[in-house]
Amino acid sequence: MTDAGIPIGFWRSVGASQNGFFLESFIDEIATTGKKDPYELRRHLLAKSPRHLAALETAAEKAGWGTPLPRTDFAALPW
Repeated sequence: MTDAGIPIGFWRSVGASQNGFFLESFIDEIATTGKKDPYELRRHLLAKSPRHLAALETAAEKAGWGTPLPRTDFAALPW
C-alpha cells in the first residue's frame, strides 16, 4: 500500500467493480484522441453484439444523446 495523500474508503461492492468505470473512461479517452463521438465508437465496438448494442442505443435515446445541452447560468448555482 502507498499513501496517496488522499483519504480512501471501501467500495460498496467487490474490488473489481471499479474496472468498468476505468474501462469506460479509457474508451472515452480513445474516442476523444481519435476525434470520434464516444457513442459512435461504442456502437462500432458492439456491432457484433446486438443485445449490448440495443442496450447502448436505448440508454443514448433516453439520455437525449446528440441533442444540445440546455444552457446553464453557472453564476446562479449555489456553489
